[in-house]
Amino acid sequence: MKLSLLFPLAIILSSCVQGTLSDTISVNESLSFALPSAASDIVLTCEDSTTFDTTQSTSFDVSDALSHLKDQGTLSVAFTENSITGDLTGFQHARIMINNDGQPQQLLSDTDFASVNGKVSLPILLDNNTLVDILSAGKTYLTVDLSTCVPSSAVSISYTMTANVSLDVHKGI
Repeated sequence: MKLSLLFPLAIILSSCVQGTLSDTISVNESLSFALPSAASDIVLTCEDSTTFDTTQSTSFDVSDALSHLKDQGTLSVAFTENSITGDLTGFQHARIMINNDGQPQQLLSDTDFASVNGKVSLPILLDNNTLVDILSAGKTYLTVDLSTCVPSSAVSISYTMTANVSLDVHKGI
């Protein structure tokens, strides 16, 4: 009798729940860039060699969503979008730095692009693990620097970062 009870108990104890947790984490920040003050009385064309830089900063916090998953095991993260969108006519370069409180800034993106009224996809220069560590450490700060050869007016853009996050779960019951 004891043997017949031990077999089902062993099966129950060796059982586990398996599955995959997944989530999409998205950041969408609006930024307004003023006309560079040095450019207010200057009329230039893109043939001139002078460029003007304008910088704007923002912050966001996705650490709760990432930390909750990260506490369960090793995450698999695929960053599917890192972009700026808006009237970028006359703009030709974007440089984005990222950091947390008390941490040094790290280069997230640095790219030239054709003047466009629309979306510019930006390369991510950090490896996934470093970027996940930054995003899961707490409040995250972005510094966006745009360069233009024709500073015609202020511009508003939208910055978007999207990541698909998944985690394989193997929990005993």
